[in-house]
Amino acid sequence: RNQPFRKTHDIEELAEACRRLEPSLTEATRGLAPLTRFAWGFRYPGENPPPGFEDAQLWTERVSNLMAAVRSVVPEIEKLP
Repeated sequence: RNQPFRKTHDIEELAEACRRLEPSLTEATRGLAPLTRFAWGFRYPGENPPPGFEDAQLWTERVSNLMAAVRSVVPEIEKLP
């Protein structure tokens, strides 16, 4: 959408920016704030235990659903890895 955004690891902040630009993403971006810990929480071994299999599986599914929602409104994202 060619909109500037602040560089951040805060998933909720990024989700809110998406919702402002594309209200149809509201449901898909709801409840993603806990993902923020994956951006930085595991960089330093021993500080945080890694997610368990079920937690990782849950978030993988949530992110897959989010990407499908984003692709439905921004088709060119399919070109990204």
